[in-house]
Amino acid sequence: MPLDSTFTLVGSLLDSAGVAGDRVMAAFPYDSQRGRSGTAILPDGAPHALVLPAMTVYQLYLKNLDPVQTLSVSWTPVGSAQDLANVLAPGGFMLLWDVVGGAGGLLGVVLTASVGPLNYEFFLGA
Repeated sequence: MPLDSTFTLVGSLLDSAGVAGDRVMAAFPYDSQRGRSGTAILPDGAPHALVLPAMTVYQLYLKNLDPVQTLSVSWTPVGSAQDLANVLAPGGFMLLWDVVGGAGGLLGVVLTASVGPLNYEFFLGA
């Protein structure tokens, strides 16, 4: 069943007058055929491959929920070898949003906790 939704990034801002408010920073629509999302735990400091919902994923959101550890993210882009994409600090997140069916996408994603266990949040769209 196709997914037709929007991933919205909202920022809480404080203006120069001290007035706080939420503002939509970006809205990323997606029209995917498959997706996975949730929270999970890396049990140790070994590399763990994410189970992708399809052979190629076009949307990836990851957030490190651990208050102390770092989360290393390696990925395999279409047409390339696996490479370290980012090291997320505690509370850090990353986002990749390609057009479904476009030339981009990822064939694999591997996560490694600095020690483990480490909690993280994710979304994968294909």
